[in-house]
Amino acid sequence: MTEQPSNVETTEKPDESVPDRNMILGWLKEEIMLARDKTRADNPGKNTIRIQWSRTVIMGCSAYLQGLHDRELDELAADIQAIKVHVGMVEK
Repeated sequence: MTEQPSNVETTEKPDESVPDRNMILGWLKEEIMLARDKTRADNPGKNTIRIQWSRTVIMGCSAYLQGLHDRELDELAADIQAIKVHVGMVEK
């Protein structure tokens, strides 16, 4: 994963990606819940399948939490930008 230096401006506005991210997070949450239900289903003879569903839930939760973290960072960046505009460090 490559990171951009903080002094480089991007052409994409954070607000443009938020609806897509929220939609994807919604889908991911639904899929995690479905996988979790399959993990808890009563299939005593199929333990290897249960393990695979458990791994799916763990990986899904990891991706979901990363998406939430990214959304939080975008919100904080927007707040910082608003503060900079308010104190006169940056023009609108």
